[in-house]
Formats: sequence, structure tokens, C-alpha cells
Amino acid sequence: MKNYKNKSYNNDIDKKLNIYVDKNVEKLHKSKYKMIAVDFDGTILTDNRKVLKSTKQALINKKDNYYIVGVTARTLLSVKSVCELEIFDYLILNNGCDIYNVNNKNREILSYIDKKDIIKLQELIKGKYNSIDYCTSDYYYKTKHYLSLYNYIRKYKSLDKIDNVERINIFVNKDYINELCDLINSSFDNLDCFIMQDSNKSKKWLVVLNKGVNKLYGLSKLCDSLNINIDEVVFFGDGPNDIQIIENVGLGVALKNALDEVKNSSVAVTYYDNNHDGVGDYINKNL
Repeated sequence: MKNYKNKSYNNDIDKKLNIYVDKNVEKLHKSKYKMIAVDFDGTILTDNRKVLKSTKQALINKKDNYYIVGVTARTLLSVKSVCELEIFDYLILNNGCDIYNVNNKNREILSYIDKKDIIKLQELIKGKYNSIDYCTSDYYYKTKHYLSLYNYIRKYKSLDKIDNVERINIFVNKDYINELCDLINSSFDNLDCFIMQDSNKSKKWLVVLNKGVNKLYGLSKLCDSLNINIDEVVFFGDGPNDIQIIENVGLGVALKNALDEVKNSSVAVTYYDNNHDGVGDYINKNL
């Protein structure tokens, strides 16, 4: 399994390929890959949460030779609100908690957070957060009551009404976000908490999942079922929750707009950002 963690990032530009590269890229492009996996927000989605026609076509054009997989923190209904599912063969949803087969509409749930842990967590952080989302396979249940145009957002009054929570988002004052993250991690042996941030925004929030569950976990489960080695995957991402995949797949590519820590973990960086078909341009030139 490849691991590029702590690799020194080279800012040289290969003008022929229109990508930022390091010395490994030319060799890796000659390898045989079987899967192209992509993050959503900040990667194949523009800042207006749309998939460009050119991005969509670049992915669809590769379906005869590659499995095309979306890897996202979004729920299934949330994905349906921003793109057409026909682009993909599979979706890894809720940051690695479940796998959805687009062709036969089968779903494999990999992880639920125990209700006892959810209640304990809510008591632990009582009075320390601004709002909280409890995410099931389809819906975001929010603590703040407001009208929403999105069919994947639901209001709730009691945790008793919510079953099968896969992921929790906690929104907190940025001055206390590190302290609260440390408190949660030190208080639970079976939960992981990390700080999340979109590459195009400064806002940060906390994500809580079962221990060991992340995008790489979900993708690895899918690869095992398809008899694909993780080295045979190309992955595009931009945010903190993409780093584990980028460091371990055969070819980890960061978007031009990605956070610096994501670029530093990648083998290559796209020449264009998410608003200008960075993924499609890279695929068309190099895969």
C-alpha cells in the first residue's frame, strides 16, 4: 500500500501536462488503474454546487475502462440534489459509512453510531456547541428549526425519533473547536472526532464517526468486493477528510483549490480548480 505522508511537495509545473507534479508522477501515469474515485464538494462540484458538463462527460467517457466512484460526506438524497447518479458506478456516502451501487440500487451500511454513545456525546458537549446535525443514510436531522428547500434536511425535537445515525456534524465557536475535538476524542474509545473544513471556505466544524470509519475505510471495502487493490485507484480530493485516501491510493491528486495539507499529501495537483473542470482536464490529459 502506497503512503506519501509527510512527502515534500514540489511546486514545479509540468507545462506539457498542465499539472503540478513531483518526480513520481511520470512513473505512476504508466501504471494500470482500474478505478477513478472523486470527492464532491470542492472537487467535482463547483462552488455553486454544480457538476460542469465537461466534468461529467470526462467521467462518463471513462466508464468502459474504469469503475467511476463518488466518495463524499453527503447522504444519498444530498448527492441526488447536486448531480445525476448515472455518472457513477458506486457511491461511498456519509464519509465512508455506506456503499451504494448505482446500477442495481443496492446499499451496504457499514457503520451506525450507537444510540448510547450519541446520548453520552450530547450530554458531554451540552452548552458547548451552536448546532448539531445527525446524519442518517438519507437525511440530515438538524437541531435548529428552520424552513429548508432541501428534501434531505429534516427538523427534529427528540433523539428518540432518529434511528441509525451514521455521522454527526457539530458546529462550534472556532475559538473552542480544538478544545472540544480533544475532549470528545479523550472521552470515547469507540468514536473518532476530527476538524473539517471546505477548501473554499474558512468555516470549520467537527465530524464524529465510529472509530476507524472514514472515506478510506469505505473505499477499501468497495475495492475488496470488486477484487481491486487500493494501488489501482486514482483519487481526486480537496479537503481534510480526503487526505487518508490520497496518501494510500495508487495516484492521489489534489485540486488546485485544495487546502495546503491536502496538496502536501498528494502526488499531483490539477492545473485548474473545481470551478474550471480541474478533474475533467486532468483525466482527459493523463488517464
